[in-house]
Amino acid sequence: MEPKRCQNGINLEKMKENKNPTPVIVLSAKAEKADIEKGFGLGARDYLVKPCSPEDMISCIENII
Repeated sequence: MEPKRCQNGINLEKMKENKNPTPVIVLSAKAEKADIEKGFGLGARDYLVKPCSPEDMISCIENII
């Protein structure tokens, strides 16, 4: 079953409600402190701001796995 999507991507609130163990990395153009805090507050394991380098993305993935 695919998670419901909101306007800005996967609905992290729904994943948190279902206690989904899948690690989530947020990749967003939203760079405000409040947006980043909200992402982490909803259970994201990491938060990258676009544009990000491939190296940053790989590092983020390696830290999670």
